[in-house]
Amino acid sequence: MAQIKTRRTTFSSIVGSAAFREGIEDYQAGRAPDFDKRAGTKGNWHYERGRQYAAHCAGAKRTPEPTRFGRRVSQIAIHDFAAAYGTSVL
Repeated sequence: MAQIKTRRTTFSSIVGSAAFREGIEDYQAGRAPDFDKRAGTKGNWHYERGRQYAAHCAGAKRTPEPTRFGRRVSQIAIHDFAAAYGTSVL
C-alpha cells in the first residue's frame, strides 16, 4: 500500500481545527476513535493529534486548554500543544 504525501502544517492550524477539538472531546468522553467521520487525511491527522493531546493532559492530571475563544484560536492552547509535541510526548 502506498504512503500518503505529507505536507507542512502549523500548530495554529492543528489546534484551530474542528477535528482536533473533536479528538479531545471523544477521548474525554471515552469514545472509541472514529476515523471514518472525517473526509480526507488532514482531518484524521488533526483528530488523532487531538486525542493524543487529551491523553497527554489526562496523564499529567490536567484538563486540555480550550482551543478557541470565540472565533480566535487560543494562543495558550497552541503553546501548550507545541510544548507537548516538542518534547516528543506526542
